[in-house]
Amino acid sequence: MEPVYEDIKLQNILSKSRKEMPFRDFEDELMIEIFKEGDRKRSVLKNIKLSWLFFIIGLISGIALISVPSLLNETAADFTSYAAILSILMIALCLIILLFAEKLIRFSFFRDR
Repeated sequence: MEPVYEDIKLQNILSKSRKEMPFRDFEDELMIEIFKEGDRKRSVLKNIKLSWLFFIIGLISGIALISVPSLLNETAADFTSYAAILSILMIALCLIILLFAEKLIRFSFFRDR
């Protein structure tokens, strides 16, 4: 008779430790939130990949646009007028590269921290 009493006692203790859900569809809403979080992570990864693509395209086109006037056969007088503009454009391009590359690297490799 003792084992039955212990089983009932154990069953009573286990039934008291049972938690009720705050509302009926709690599990469903929790699973929906988990799936949404997964979708958000995938979309962030997709956006980072697109950012790298457009960064490289912009980098190549910026270097090409800066290099075009120096490739043309210009006279010395015309080239001196372009020199100031080219130096400003090169400085701006370098700043943009540094700023955006730093952000892209930070978001690409250190986003989980």
